[in-house]
Amino acid sequence: MIIHPVEYNGIIQSSAEIAHSKQSEDAKALLQQSALQSIANETANEQIHEVKGDINTDKETFDPNRDGDGSGYQKQKDKEEKNRKKKQKVVGKVVDKNSHPHFDMSV
Repeated sequence: MIIHPVEYNGIIQSSAEIAHSKQSEDAKALLQQSALQSIANETANEQIHEVKGDINTDKETFDPNRDGDGSGYQKQKDKEEKNRKKKQKVVGKVVDKNSHPHFDMSV
């Protein structure tokens, strides 16, 4: 069996090309970050001057002396009624209020 020397058929790149490609790869993240930041700033500036929602101030009157519909008061009354019913259910039971849930584990 005859052994021949190993021949390499390759091209050695110049160090300037390698340095340039490495520098461009490193700068890519910074360029993307700055592009995203500028887009975010533009959208924020656009949103500052836009009005969201359907505002019909012509149709509604905002009179502080006008009586309201009492919807907030009704919600409070419903909540109090629910708590009162809950307390009535507990009347027939003995409940230890001083006990706290705990977890015991032994190794």
